Amino acid sequence: MEIYVPDGYRESIFTINYELLKSKGIKYLLFDLDNTIIPQNKKIVQDDVKELFTKLKEDFHVILFL
Repeated sequence: MEIYVPDGYRESIFTINYELLKSKGIKYLLFDLDNTIIPQNKKIVQDDVKELFTKLKEDFHVILFL
């Protein structure tokens, strides 16, 4: 399971350099829903997040988990 331990931290999913990840051969992106995609106390995903994931799915396999 050590391969699933993050090796970096970003303040926001919008500050990640996805082009760099793509150039390094990264094919899968794993995101935690609570406090990563949406605040823990919310139930609705904002439009800018939806747009980002729509774009990411063009180049990556996107995995979301709780």
